[in-house]
Amino acid sequence: MITQSSFPKVSEEVLKTLREKETFLIVGHKNPDGDTLSSTLALKLILEKTGKRAYAFNSGPFLRREVQFLEDRFQNKIPESLIDRKESVLVFVDCSTEDRSGSVIENAKDLYRIIIDHHASSRENSNAYAKYIVPTSPSTTLLIDKIREMLNVELDKEIAYFLYLGLLTDTGFFHFLGEEWGPYSLERASRFLSTGLSAYDIYDYLTDGKSLEEIKKVSRIIEEAKPYFDGRLIIAEETDDIKGERVSDQIYETLLKVENIEACVFIKRKGDSSEIGFRAKKDKNIDVGEIALSLGGGGHTLASGATVELNRTNAKRLVIDIFSRIFKAKDQK
Repeated sequence: MITQSSFPKVSEEVLKTLREKETFLIVGHKNPDGDTLSSTLALKLILEKTGKRAYAFNSGPFLRREVQFLEDRFQNKIPESLIDRKESVLVFVDCSTEDRSGSVIENAKDLYRIIIDHHASSRENSNAYAKYIVPTSPSTTLLIDKIREMLNVELDKEIAYFLYLGLLTDTGFFHFLGEEWGPYSLERASRFLSTGLSAYDIYDYLTDGKSLEEIKKVSRIIEEAKPYFDGRLIIAEETDDIKGERVSDQIYETLLKVENIEACVFIKRKGDSSEIGFRAKKDKNIDVGEIALSLGGGGHTLASGATVELNRTNAKRLVIDIFSRIFKAKDQK
């Protein structure tokens, strides 16, 4: 079980760079979620409290309704005036590679780099000069919080809001917390809330406000979802006639409640390719992060995604073939 004393230490190179350099250009992954945006903004505030110049960037697009209110806090291009090869540092949060960050870093690729991330793929894909990568951490904001402590920055309500928001959204409102990180994460959440935040108001903001048409789209997609392997896998598809924006989380949440399910998949068309989202039940020993990584994507053990250059029909066949092998191997044990 993770405790305050056993939390993985921040690398000395990361701390040294954060203390000695003056300008930090912080960027998260494109198509941002709550964790990458919250990590960016929390780190920006923390560094500013130490007297540094810090700036938040993201390539977008800001598709998720629950994070759209943060869009005006980010720039989508790094100004040349901020690029100083001696003092400027490019900081990747919640991602590790140039392709994940998108076009926003186009003119800053040769800057010194730091990576702060909790995705396992970062260990293999990163070429940073300084890294703080903890693949088991439930969110990147927990790593930012540890950096805050190491830099002796007081936890205030604004910083706590972003640290809590990233932890909340990346754990599915704490649903994906396991035994190792659960107690520590909830203790941190309690500290964040003790600054005066309202858990009720934040939850309502993130989950309420959906249109009736959006809910109907989700219902139609779920209605057309198909079970495979005696219901151990369910595949849902976003067809053109019921295409909606950012309905994935609602679909996963509903399908994972089905009896005997071990994993569910949601396939969406993305131009000539297909975007595949994976979710797995915690107690079924299926690492969908590894599946996504094998397809060129990434994510977590229980939640991940990848984009493949296949139409929706062939993407579905690919998914069925992958899980056929997974279930066969599991059943032979």
